[in-house]
Amino acid sequence: MSFSKSIEELYSKIKLHASIMSQEQSKNKNAESVFDDMNIYKMYVQRAHRIMKEQSEAVSRSLDIKDYDYPGFDAVEDTDIPGHPDALQHLDSVSEAQGFNSGFLKIWRPFFLCDLSVAVLKDTFWWFFLHRFKPNVEEESQLFDRISGAFVSLLMSRSDGPEGQAL
Repeated sequence: MSFSKSIEELYSKIKLHASIMSQEQSKNKNAESVFDDMNIYKMYVQRAHRIMKEQSEAVSRSLDIKDYDYPGFDAVEDTDIPGHPDALQHLDSVSEAQGFNSGFLKIWRPFFLCDLSVAVLKDTFWWFFLHRFKPNVEEESQLFDRISGAFVSLLMSRSDGPEGQAL
């Protein structure tokens, strides 16, 4: 075998191994990307667990919801959720636990953290409570009407600006 032929063969083997190594590096980068995504997901789950733990420690309440009584429908004011006087704080915790990026939060927070959203949350809680534990068709109907009205008002209040277009 001639010297130049040996060099050519050696060069082709080097190119082949370089190609194989390049493919392996590409596979490793994809695997690293998957691990990065898993770590981000794990971080969001840990944050959600931490928030839930803080909320459960901050609020002492009966473990059996059936012990509560619905105080009755008030046409002027929505009824607080028992053991959760600050519904807005809970809505904010829900937003935080989602791990939304800051750009989306600028649009989301004014929409989700407003009086109408709080009213929908409170009335929906009481509607499900009555429906499941202490059925009362008249009060359920009143709550449902107010929920639907507040929800429509919420959507309509955000449809005129740029944040409404994003929703």
